Amino acid sequence: MERDIILGLDKLGEELLVDFAQELITQGHRATGKLIASLRKNTLITGDGYRLIFTANDYGLYLETGRKKGKY
Repeated sequence: MERDIILGLDKLGEELLVDFAQELITQGHRATGKLIASLRKNTLITGDGYRLIFTANDYGLYLETGRKKGKY
C-alpha cells in the first residue's frame, strides 16, 4: 500500500512539473530555460504522512510571489 502511495505521488509530481513548466512558458519566462530545467520534485515519508516537495532555482520564488519595485 505504501508503495502505491509513493508511486501515485511520484506520478502526480511529474504531472505538476510539466504543468509548472508550461505555465512558465505561457507567461514568457523561458529566456534561458534554466529555471524550467531546475524544476525538481521529491516525495518524502514523514512521521505523520507523506510530502511532495518541489524545488527550483531561487529566482523562481520572485516569479511566483513578485518583488517590490526597485528591490533586488
